[in-house]
Amino acid sequence: MPTRLVPMTGQASNYEQVVTLDGVDFTLRLLWNGREDRWYMTIRDADGTDLVTGRKLVSNIPFAVHDQVAGLPDGQLWILDLESTTGDPLLRDLGERVVVMYVDEANVS
Repeated sequence: MPTRLVPMTGQASNYEQVVTLDGVDFTLRLLWNGREDRWYMTIRDADGTDLVTGRKLVSNIPFAVHDQVAGLPDGQLWILDLESTTGDPLLRDLGERVVVMYVDEANVS
């Protein structure tokens, strides 16, 4: 499947979930910063090693696209605003107004 929705399972302000990308399990750790009204995400490998640490979720651009980190999947995670409000995700937006999509390497342009 070249492009797929990454379900966001929590609505708490701090949670972790395991997702499989390109057949490999990763842990997504999501933290809400109330002072900034912004989400931050860390990606960990199956051993718990941080691959990408504390990056802001910004709508409609690839997540951590410039990070060349061994162990990350070859595709791209996108944070997409379904309502085209050009707003970054607020506390209760993940999985609703804003979704996370994974585009595999073959479909990254």
